Formats: sequence, structure tokens, C-alpha cells
Amino acid sequence: MKTFDVSDISEYTSIESPSDGGQKNLEEMFACVWDLEERLGSFPSTLVPSMKSEEKANKLQILGDRFYGEGKVEMALSLYNMSLMIAPHPRLNKDLASCVGQNEENNIFISPYVDPAKYGGTPEGECRALANGFARRAIMLFDLKLHDKSLDDIELALGYGCSEELCTKLVLMKEECQMTMNRLKYTTERTRGGNDDGQNLKLENAESPLASEDSRADYHISAFKTLLTYTPRPPPSLAEPSTSAPSLSSAVRVALTPSSGRGLIAKRDIYPGEVLAVDRAYSVGLDNEELSTYCLSCLRLCLTPLPCPGCSEVVFCSELCRQTGLSNEHWIECKILSTLVDMNVPSTYYPHKMLKSFTYSRVTDVFKKLQVEEHEQPQQLRGFSKEGVYSSSSYQAVRHLCTNKEKFSPEFLLRQCKYAYAFTKLLEMSGRFFISDDGEPLEYICRSDFITTGAVLLSHILMIHSNQFTISDQNKASKQIGSGLFLTASLVNHSCYQSTTRYMCGRDLILVARRPIQAGEEVTGTYTTDFSRRSLPMRRAILSKYHIDCNCTACEHQWPTYDHLPKFRCIECRQVATDKVEVCLSCRSKVLQCSSGEISLPDKEEIWRDTVQKIEQEVKKAMTVETKLKNGERISEVDYKSLCRCIETAHRYIGVPCQFICSLENTLLSCFYAL
Repeated sequence: MKTFDVSDISEYTSIESPSDGGQKNLEEMFACVWDLEERLGSFPSTLVPSMKSEEKANKLQILGDRFYGEGKVEMALSLYNMSLMIAPHPRLNKDLASCVGQNEENNIFISPYVDPAKYGGTPEGECRALANGFARRAIMLFDLKLHDKSLDDIELALGYGCSEELCTKLVLMKEECQMTMNRLKYTTERTRGGNDDGQNLKLENAESPLASEDSRADYHISAFKTLLTYTPRPPPSLAEPSTSAPSLSSAVRVALTPSSGRGLIAKRDIYPGEVLAVDRAYSVGLDNEELSTYCLSCLRLCLTPLPCPGCSEVVFCSELCRQTGLSNEHWIECKILSTLVDMNVPSTYYPHKMLKSFTYSRVTDVFKKLQVEEHEQPQQLRGFSKEGVYSSSSYQAVRHLCTNKEKFSPEFLLRQCKYAYAFTKLLEMSGRFFISDDGEPLEYICRSDFITTGAVLLSHILMIHSNQFTISDQNKASKQIGSGLFLTASLVNHSCYQSTTRYMCGRDLILVARRPIQAGEEVTGTYTTDFSRRSLPMRRAILSKYHIDCNCTACEHQWPTYDHLPKFRCIECRQVATDKVEVCLSCRSKVLQCSSGEISLPDKEEIWRDTVQKIEQEVKKAMTVETKLKNGERISEVDYKSLCRCIETAHRYIGVPCQFICSLENTLLSCFYAL
């Protein structure tokens, strides 16, 4: 495919950059880029075709059979999955339009013109490679005694029409799976110890064609089976959701802050561990290397995925997720994703996905109305509906996110214009955007239509740069799998001494208080890492990319990193305390305070002893949690609550910053992935 160099902006030296970064000037800049690129003809004229091929799918299945026979189950499963992704797929026979009206439950917008017949293209009965792929995977899962997953693949293989040889075996396997699952339904714990509980049943006259009994004995690896059957925990629920922002707790409110614009303010005292937001991503961009491993809809790791009928790039973990994806974000993307991957466009660029399944006419209509709203409504009310609700699934909230367009350099804006140009051309070639509400192509697309579309995409790109969050694997915080736009979490302003921490639970971002937050205090997060992990110059260098000048307590007082922090501080005068935490070397007062808030003086030895004993008990419980985490053990809700109480107690009786409190707060984040 002909390459399109986004980084080269040498031909734009004659284009005048916007003086104030206003929307009108950005449209003018994009118009100049559009006209010049159209004259140069530098953009490819065709899309990269789908890789779907029955011949390639068959070769992958044969190779998978060989690895399975050698006992390399994980490699065989990977090859079977790849064969399913590139195998020709029949047109969907389920009406995706039947999902219309479920947007509140699934947090999506589904247009009535989405046509399921436009996904896939192979007539029924001509999908032998697809059917055989499901059949082979079903046999492997049966051998691994994962009968529920095997039964799902058996149904698909029989439905798509696998070979007669495999069909005979699958029918027998189906009966055995159903029998085994019925037995397991009524089995007791004692039948799992070693007795035959139905899982050891063998097929009569139906030996696996893929492996011998000897090699199969090594397959039942508990860790691999656990990974295959793992069900991620659901996101936590808000104890009391806000009526004006359902993704937020009623303990916080959206307000206009003097220094940072819109932000979140605590309405009451908030304690460590409180869930303050459960924010569903408006749109996400998976890293290209993760597209074949994680479900595009729910972001769950799926090792037995369902393929996309139209492209060979993405997978889904269930039929519900597939229908959700195909009728929503993937509707436009399906036709152009192979081209984006071929052009090596970063996964952080997903302005087209923010369009959901909107048509051009709908986007322009909404965009114009929101432009008027931007000038008429006060800043703190922008993004709220007429009923006064801020929804994390509303395009209205997207439109009013900060773009920082006036702070970016002219060179940066020009490069983003080139990206916007590329996406506009791809939308044109996809045949799924410039259409009427009934799904018919527009008779004529004029230059102004392209300019309007490009301006919308350009604003999306700038919003992504200023507001996106990284998305990590639900079980492994260090593994980044993509990025996403979270509309409620975007309201949280930065502080190097942040009051909250966040973690991912599938497609949901969970915001949790990491320390006590007083009523009236701003609820903050961090766009980098907290002060204890990076020095002030390093933090400022990173924050400059976001055009942020942080003036939080840690920056103002130049708090040192963790290694240079004292173990404890006196809560009265903030000076370094002794290691024994008994007497401050500066003011000679007790380091700890009693429950009434007074300094514990020698004449109050009884209160002093009670306080010390209380802290020692809390610390002991917290250390138990840290030990479990270091050993890779799961922790209980009781452990988690003990840690939260310890953090609260530490902030009440010990001064900050110190190593002890930093360790407790950092341990809190690790807990979310070990619960």
C-alpha cells in the first residue's frame, strides 16, 4: 500500500498557524491541509483488503494439529484462534437492529441503519474452514475437560457445517458434554477429590483426531485451565450515586475551581477506600498487538474468542459483546482498521470511534447545536443535559472536554491536521459514514462536508491528547493494553500529592480515595506518578507535555522522593521524628495525638498508651496485607478494610510526607488487583 507520512509537514511552511487556536481558525487550517493534500494526491486510493482466506485458515489449522499432537496446547490454541479470525465468515443472521433501545443498559448508541448483512460476505454452507476451526478448538477444550466452552464451539461448528468426519465426533461429544454438565450441576465437593464426577468420561469410538492419549495426559495444567476459565470480577457499585452525575458518588460534585477550571469537590469528609466514581469508557483504542487477544467490547482477555465477520483484526469474548461491538464502535472501524494497522497509526488515535455509529448528517447536526451551547452556557454546566445530568455515555459531554488547542505548537497542530485528513479520507472510502439516516450513500459530498468532518475529527484528536487514560489488564496493572476516553474521570484535575487512585475493571475506570479528603477539598488524581516516585524536575518535564503547571503542596514545598523521605514526621510541627515515634526532636511534643486532637503530653500517659496500642494494631494488620501482596496471595475484603483504617489512622496521628504513609497508600493500589 502507498504510504502516507504524517510526520512530514515541510510542505506546509506557507500555511499560517492559528493565532488564538479558535475553532474557526482550526477549520481554516484543516481546509488548507485538505486542499494541499488533495492536490498532491499523497493518500492511498484504496483500502487494505481483509485477510480472510479459506486456504490460509486451513494451513493454520493443520499447523495447529501438529502442535497439539506434540503436546503444545497453548501454541495450538493460538493457531486455531488465528484460523478463525481469517476464515471467511457468513453474513450475520441475527438482526443487530434489534438492539436499538438498549443503549442505556449497554452504554452505547445504535443506529437503526446498521445492517448485519454488511458484516461478512460468504454464503451459508461455504464456511468449511470456519466450521472446522471451531470443531478443532471444541475437541481441544473437551480434552481439557472444559465442557461448557467445548459445547459452545460444538454448536458453532455444527451450525456452520463442518466436515462429516468431524461432525460425527462432535455429535457424540455434544451428548457427553451435556451429560457431564448435568452431573456437575448436582455434584458435591467430595466428588472433586479424585472420584469420577463425570469429567473423566471418554468418547466411545470417537478418539480425538488431533492427539494421542499419551500426549494428552500432560495437557491438564491447572494454571492454563484457570486462565481459560477465568471470569473477571464485576466493577464495584457506588454506595450512593449522584443524581446529577450517575458515574459519580454523591460524596462529590462538579464545580468550577479557581485555578484548574472544572473539577470535583468533596461534599463531605471522605475516607480512604471509598469508591468515588465508576466510569464506563466512552471509547477505547486497543494497542495493535492486543487486538487479537482482548475483547474489543468489554476488554476482557479472551483465549477462546469469536471472530469479527467483516475483518480479521479484532475478536470478541461472547456473542453479546460481538453484537454490541459490531453495532457500535466497530461499525465504521471494521472497514478501515486493516488500513490503519498497515499505516501503523498509533492506537491512541481513535477519533473515528468517538463517532460511534453516527451518520454524517447526525454528527453535523449535533456538532452545530453543541457549538451554540458552548457560547450560551456557563463553563460548569457544559456537558450537562437539559435535565441537569452529566452522562459518561453522552456525546454532549465529549464535545465540551478540554482540548488545550490554544497551548499546542503550530507544528503539532499541523501534524494532527494530517491525521484528521487521513481519517476523513478513510471514512469516505469506508462507505459507512457519508450516508443518509436510512443507510443510503449521499448523492453528492462537497468540499464543505469534508472540511466539517475533518474539523470534528481534529477536535476529537485534541480531546484525546488532553483527556485520555491508559488502560491496563484487569489482572496485571503493569500491562498496558490501550487507552480510553473516560468523561467523568476527565473532570479530575492533577496533583502530585493526589487524593485518589484509580484502577481498571474491564471497560470501567474505578476512582478510589487513597487518603482522607476533607469536605470542600478538591478531589485530585495524577497524570504521571505521585511525588514519591519522581523528582520535581522530572514531574515538571512530563507535565509540560500536558501544558500543566502544578502548584500542589508537594511541588510548592518541594517534597523529596521516597528514598529521601523520613520514616515519620511530627504532626504538630512537621519536623522529622525519631524512629521510635515517641518525641519530636524539634518541639519535644509527642509525635502522636489523642483522639480529641490534642497533643499527648506526659500527664496523659494513659491516652498516649491507648493511642500507641491502637496504631500498633492497625499497622500490624497493614503489614499482613503487604506480606500477602509480596507473596502473590489474594487478599480478602477484611484485609482491604484493615489497610484503609490504617491509612486513616496514620493521617490522623502521623505527619506527611513520610515513608510510612507513602507505603500504605501505594499498597492500596496493589490491593485492587489482588482482591
